[in-house]
Amino acid sequence: MKTRSTTPATSSSPFSKPDWSPDALLSTNYLCHFTAIRRALLEQIGGFRTGFDGAQDYDLFLRATERARQIHHIPRVLYHWRISAQSTSGNSSQKPAAIGNGAKALAEAIQRRGIDAAVEPGAAGPRYRVKYRLKIPRKSAS
Repeated sequence: MKTRSTTPATSSSPFSKPDWSPDALLSTNYLCHFTAIRRALLEQIGGFRTGFDGAQDYDLFLRATERARQIHHIPRVLYHWRISAQSTSGNSSQKPAAIGNGAKALAEAIQRRGIDAAVEPGAAGPRYRVKYRLKIPRKSAS
């Protein structure tokens, strides 16, 4: 869980994160900042990549979760995200390139996983919709 904070004494907008949810991760970076990844795994996946400014953590998490043997969730408030005028914590439109780079990271993840799908904008902010292309067999005329 995380909350948003304007001052050290206040918090708002609690976000209770689900346990590990691969589907939720394909729609938004719900893992966010307070995440621990084994160094060996970070080295294996190449760490942060250039070209994903504002969404570099989302790109990293998508790649890490593809190779991780275990993923754990601690259901406690462990992090308060400070809201500032220049941060996406208060307004995701502050950094529009971050949303595009998040979509790019997700599209690359979909491709790496061999999923036949397209990434579309989600309801708001840094949310995405994975639109799966279904292969519907045609009935033969007899």
